[in-house]
Amino acid sequence: NAQSEQDKKIFEALNNKFPNHIFIKIRGKYLDVTEYQYDHPGGENLLLEHQNADATDDFDEKGHSNEAVKLLKNFTVDVEKVLNIDLSKMG
Repeated sequence: NAQSEQDKKIFEALNNKFPNHIFIKIRGKYLDVTEYQYDHPGGENLLLEHQNADATDDFDEKGHSNEAVKLLKNFTVDVEKVLNIDLSKMG
């Protein structure tokens, strides 16, 4: 599925502010998985394949455990705060 303009802008802004970080989106949340890449049970390459993209479908299809779902909050980026933007005004 095509990436929204909002996602493109947010990923671009995140990458500009935090070069060399790995950002993905799952279930509507933007995640910084840089620190987790080497601990990811599926390997770092899977995270890199989804860099700057919405990985929700693949995340859900792989049947991640409840523990994995809970882990997501550890990597969630408060985009509005970090980038000083109002998502509701981005459209």
